[in-house]
Amino acid sequence: MRYLILTFMLMFSFGSYAAKDLYQPEWKNLNLDSYKKNLPKTSQIKSLDPGKIGRNTFFVISSGIGDKAQLTMQLYDFDGDGKIDLAKHFKEGKLYRSEWNLDRDDKAEVVKLHKTEDGSVLLKVEHDGQMNIWSHYFKGELRRKEFDRNADGTVDMWYYYRGGKLYRASAGKDFNPNKKEDITKAVLN
Repeated sequence: MRYLILTFMLMFSFGSYAAKDLYQPEWKNLNLDSYKKNLPKTSQIKSLDPGKIGRNTFFVISSGIGDKAQLTMQLYDFDGDGKIDLAKHFKEGKLYRSEWNLDRDDKAEVVKLHKTEDGSVLLKVEHDGQMNIWSHYFKGELRRKEFDRNADGTVDMWYYYRGGKLYRASAGKDFNPNKKEDITKAVLN
């Protein structure tokens, strides 16, 4: 229910937001390789090698012992470079968050928050060091993207989607969210 209320609040409030009001991961602390090293003493890690690359490319981490063990994390090294590319986090065996390292630098650039009931994405946050993007989903469908184009902590551009298609866009003139301009025609052309 908490996620549903959060989703509705995000979807139907169209005012300007400071980035601090939106979910903001601590990007500098999202070193995915650290998950293998900093496990609690009650955790167990199993590594699986699919045999194609010759390295452990998949790790399953659980907490507890025996039949009381619960899945807490899955780590993936897709390219066999020894660095984690994807970390999936679980609560009570259900996916609630995933972190993606897309540029092989040990740090995540994309974080997704998932609805625990079905694993669908609620929010996707992207960061490239110069811009932040929040993509909001409802029932698995992209509904809105918010951009902080100059990484000053304030959302200054908005894209709105319906049926998977962009139908409206606006941007703050000179990055000022209080001076919104309709840019729909420019974006759609």
